[in-house]
Amino acid sequence: MKIAFVGDSFCGHHGPGTPIGEDFELGFELIKKYGLDTGHEENLPEDFDKHDWPDLVTRHFNAEPTYCGVSGANFYRSFEVYQRMKNAEDIIIFCLTEPLRMINKHKLPITDGWIDEITAQTNRGKWLLDYSTLAKPSSIRYNGLSKEKVLEIAVNAKYYKENIRYLQGSIAMHKAFASYVDQMMVEDGKKCIWFNSFPEHDHAWMKPFIPRSGPIGDQDLCSITKSRDHSDPLDSDPLARNHFIKDEQITMSKMIIDIIENDRFQPGKFSMEAWFELGEQSSDEDNFIYP
Repeated sequence: MKIAFVGDSFCGHHGPGTPIGEDFELGFELIKKYGLDTGHEENLPEDFDKHDWPDLVTRHFNAEPTYCGVSGANFYRSFEVYQRMKNAEDIIIFCLTEPLRMINKHKLPITDGWIDEITAQTNRGKWLLDYSTLAKPSSIRYNGLSKEKVLEIAVNAKYYKENIRYLQGSIAMHKAFASYVDQMMVEDGKKCIWFNSFPEHDHAWMKPFIPRSGPIGDQDLCSITKSRDHSDPLDSDPLARNHFIKDEQITMSKMIIDIIENDRFQPGKFSMEAWFELGEQSSDEDNFIYP
């Protein structure tokens, strides 16, 4: 069996040393430098990176994995990575991120939070800027950009966000691309499992995204982890890999294993309530404040 994991940071960790090139030593050094220490960094248990849900699913089926979870990426970017890495997978699991992340040629994780923190030069913003340009070559170090260049890009992105971007249009294009990918999966005969990483926002004329290539969870993943931060590549809590704590990782893997083993790939929403204690989902269509 071959399984692909495609999406954002909710599927970015998949075992020790992932995402590839992640530099924990530098990250923790910068956390201390900028006073962001949460107290966990000094006492990480030996198995803190051994319960990532994509890895648990892969090992359960002794599957051949393709990992395409890209922290901070828009959906176009993560699917672009998958197009380069795909390997005739039988099953593809999607973590569909929110629509306001900016597609850009530098492949930077340009989220609203990233823009605001870096341009304001908060301690968190300084951490992001330093880590993005000093980490070992990886998905977090972008084309050898200097700190000055990344700051310039963040300033330009802030101007675009505040003066040019049209929120409703961004959402419509995001859903259109997700539907296009879904159609590709149907045509290729793939079995897929879909999740919204963040709350899905619809307008009066829009229909919710219901894929035809497989089921989609009825709750967004952020509602499970809403008490934790989602803005840092290493997360503010290093124990919450993929933004999940250990028990949530295990539960997530069991839920997906159950779908696969019982061949529950019929289109439509599937209930996550039997697996997780779920928080409130956002119902405000005009609430576009994302991490």
